Amino acid sequence: MGGYQNFLRRMNAGGNTMRNEQIENALHLVRQTFADDPSYIPDGVTVWNSERIIHPRIYTQRYRSTSPAQANIQTLIHEPIYMGDVIPWPKHGYWLCVNANNLHGIQWEGTLSFCNYKVKFFSPLTKEIVEYPISVINSTQYGSGETDRYDEKLHMTIGTSQMIVYITFDEHTRLIDGGFRFLLDRNIERPTAFEVKQADTISYSDAGERGYIHLTVAEDQYDPKRDNKELMIADYTFDPVGTGAELKEKPDMWI
Repeated sequence: MGGYQNFLRRMNAGGNTMRNEQIENALHLVRQTFADDPSYIPDGVTVWNSERIIHPRIYTQRYRSTSPAQANIQTLIHEPIYMGDVIPWPKHGYWLCVNANNLHGIQWEGTLSFCNYKVKFFSPLTKEIVEYPISVINSTQYGSGETDRYDEKLHMTIGTSQMIVYITFDEHTRLIDGGFRFLLDRNIERPTAFEVKQADTISYSDAGERGYIHLTVAEDQYDPKRDNKELMIADYTFDPVGTGAELKEKPDMWI
């Protein structure tokens, strides 16, 4: 297409306002140059747990000493991204979309937080094992993390490590509530268990069915009788033999 024909097409499509003309010009520029950027992923990626394929630019990765790395993302207007999307990053891992905006009908842009862990657990909905990439922050910095606490029920001292977990909102994760337990550790020989103390499903919502959940979790006691360190799943055995109130009267039942 020659320059003059291109000019005429843009003038005809631009509408009768300065705003529409500027939007059309910007759309034309984005379509023509989007794939030229080195951060563009030409083969595309499939958004986690969906059938949506996008061809994003993922760029400006920023290291943060207090939280997982962050990056920016852009997609063409016909390939939307949403808050809570888990987006594969080829050969690196996954990103959690923590912010997404439709930029005046020109393109989508957002902010990503790197998923530095994958967690497995039994879905509260289906009771089947599910796995999710998550973004985890050590929030012990807001407390000392050094003061042990005594658990009256377990009759043992437990550490006070705390974590903030960001996990995508869906039909499984929306049912996670206080008392839910995870194994969050790369030490698979002696993993650390964590118990959910607060599940905030509102603060990071798009006011609809999309978004992600802020889980505040505190260190709990790993229990080899019900937690499975081979699969890294907490509460793998829900009613283990030899646990319960009878142990207070018959401590020799431990095997």
